[in-house]
Amino acid sequence: MSLSHIRHNLAHAPHVHLYQINPFGWQSLSSSLIFPYAKAVSLIDCNQYGVSELLRPERFPQLERIYYLSGKPHNTTIHRRFEKCIQWIFPNYDYQFYNCMMEAGYGIKDNNLILSHILRKKLLHGETHFDIHLPGYGPICGSYYQAVMYNHIADLRQSISYDDNIRNKHPIQCHPIQSYQYRQLELEFMKHITSHR
Repeated sequence: MSLSHIRHNLAHAPHVHLYQINPFGWQSLSSSLIFPYAKAVSLIDCNQYGVSELLRPERFPQLERIYYLSGKPHNTTIHRRFEKCIQWIFPNYDYQFYNCMMEAGYGIKDNNLILSHILRKKLLHGETHFDIHLPGYGPICGSYYQAVMYNHIADLRQSISYDDNIRNKHPIQCHPIQSYQYRQLELEFMKHITSHR
């Protein structure tokens, strides 16, 4: 799948997937980075500054749902930025930020959230990356997709978005060994996003 193919075909779909958006705390994203058609966003392994820079009503004017697969944001009152009620969907794990948001009535937990987005863990040049699932395209190398996103952010020509059909991509019932492997992947992903933030 080429960069131009992703950009050309995904510019106007209602679900945006953002992977490892990690600006430094002092480095802000351009105000012209807008996803005008996105009703949902998946934040996958974005650092706390990336989350705080991305989740703004002016970037997502039609946002209804946030599939949150990242550690805590830099700004823990980030939900107050949005006037309307946004549904936050978190992995079903005991994590302080997820629990706090749920207790405050802002979110739900989804048992299949990690496995509907994450396919496998990889180490590239000593850094952890994940292969991710993009609806309509299937598996894609996370580091490649990260390069696509950074290229897009640098160019600011169009937004990259996707179909909102992610919830049930992995079978609920599977062979016990496969179930074990899925569980291990979930645990490795949660350890990754919560340990280096």
